[in-house]
Amino acid sequence: MKTKYLQFIIFSFLLGTLAFPIIVTDTLERGKFYQLRFKVNADKESSRYVGLYTQKTLDADMLIFDDNEKLLAKIQGTGGKYPNTFSFPKSGIYSAKVVAYSGEGPFFMLISDKDELKKVLKDVK
Repeated sequence: MKTKYLQFIIFSFLLGTLAFPIIVTDTLERGKFYQLRFKVNADKESSRYVGLYTQKTLDADMLIFDDNEKLLAKIQGTGGKYPNTFSFPKSGIYSAKVVAYSGEGPFFMLISDKDELKKVLKDVK
């Protein structure tokens, strides 16, 4: 338990400015979820590309919440679509939660700015 807590603190610190893409790949099954907290600073552009990619074996959505747990966006899991643009309203701590509604399988979650997205897409090709 202490190891997971320490990993969370270190990871939260590293995500302090969201100056690099958040890329998560994992697997989920019905009724399970994956959650990540991150920080957005207002001194930088708050608009980000947000995408969730799943295969046909997993029906999942990504939910974006503010620090007060208010739902700000719901992004449906899909395959092959360009990520949506989302503007975070202000500086603060946000959470991204991937929720599996049915099936099971892998997912790929992405939160990045334009330059980061170009780099990620170049590396994927």
